[in-house]
Amino acid sequence: MHFQHSTLVKGKDIFPTVRHIQYRGTNFELGRQLAELNIANHGDSLEKHRVVDPVYARAQREYLQRNWPAQWERARGVASAFGADPEDDRYDFSVLWYNMDLPLRPGCSNAFYPPHRSTDGHAYLSRNYEFSTGTLADVFGIPLPPEINAQLAAMMGEPYIMEWQPTDGGYTSWTIHSNDLLGGAFDGMNSAGLAVALMADETAMGTLHEPHMGPTDKVGIGELQIVRLLLDSCATVAEAKHLLLGVKHLYQFVPCHYIIADASGDSFVFQFSLGRNHERFLEGGGEAQVCSNHAILDSQNGEIPTLTLANNSEWRYATLQARVNDRDRFTPSEMRANSAAVSISQLTQLLLEDPSFRTIAANVDSRTLWYTLYDLTAGLVEVDFYLASSLTESGEYIEQRSEIFSFAVPGKIEEVAGGERIALPI
Repeated sequence: MHFQHSTLVKGKDIFPTVRHIQYRGTNFELGRQLAELNIANHGDSLEKHRVVDPVYARAQREYLQRNWPAQWERARGVASAFGADPEDDRYDFSVLWYNMDLPLRPGCSNAFYPPHRSTDGHAYLSRNYEFSTGTLADVFGIPLPPEINAQLAAMMGEPYIMEWQPTDGGYTSWTIHSNDLLGGAFDGMNSAGLAVALMADETAMGTLHEPHMGPTDKVGIGELQIVRLLLDSCATVAEAKHLLLGVKHLYQFVPCHYIIADASGDSFVFQFSLGRNHERFLEGGGEAQVCSNHAILDSQNGEIPTLTLANNSEWRYATLQARVNDRDRFTPSEMRANSAAVSISQLTQLLLEDPSFRTIAANVDSRTLWYTLYDLTAGLVEVDFYLASSLTESGEYIEQRSEIFSFAVPGKIEEVAGGERIALPI
């Protein structure tokens, strides 16, 4: 077993603390190591895993044993770290929450470029992840005394870069986790060249929102766990579709949709009908595909709306689509520029230029917390993080970001003569 834990960015005068975990070994040991880390870094305890109704804990355990054996092995490792029986129906060991006790509201914009739309012939996923820099009380308007609020951690202030190389089940993968060390993957790529990113579905949230907060009375795969399950299990878009249709879906906090793409150039957006009674695949058809936070099937007219706070998801979608349609091929730098054009930094600056939005825009605390560029063909990732921002007297928004960190997905799988797949040395 190899487990290495380091800090890439140390938050104090800047926003985030970004940690990096590299692991190779069994899924059981991975679960135990992550649970011990959650205890040390985030004050996890056995009591926090207690459930209200043991019927649900047992059903969830049996569901994982049947449908996601790798996650069940990790859950066994979590129980081991607490000195508990993994089949004790008083507890749910399938999650490792931290810094999250209320609903999530993530925002993001994504663009997938198939090989024929890039100058180097590689497939890329370009990803903005956006969220508030505030505490739970800040985000949800909970009135707390300032001295108490100052002691709370920012909801998204401690992301983890995870490099997992399980030796007993699941593809090797590179992911960014937050809020749940075990299954809380927000985006990532595996060694087969499959990339996945989630987006909150704001359209669904505006109709019927039924959060099931915490690890109680729920059975199935939650909205964050979907990313981890797909990366553990699937090599291609076709495999991902088959898996998604067989999953018992649930959301614990907010309904989400997903963009899934593979190195061949195939992609789709997976989302539910607003009543969540059936699944929908929005096909990429081998072409470039963009998505943001509203129901994508309802936004195909191609017009860029006038930007307001209320329609910023539609504005981001249409603006990004127009930029992607502007030329035939893009360099990685141009893909980065396309995503930057719909980042919170750009959106804030545009709103500041409108007198009617100036005061509101100056107080918005959402930021593009990280930007990731996935090269699905080569198995390479670039990522940078929001650090700090300021507003000049003239109304100019200034943002400070980290250096660009570069990674190679361990064990990248490539095609060799005869179609045989081999894992490269790690």
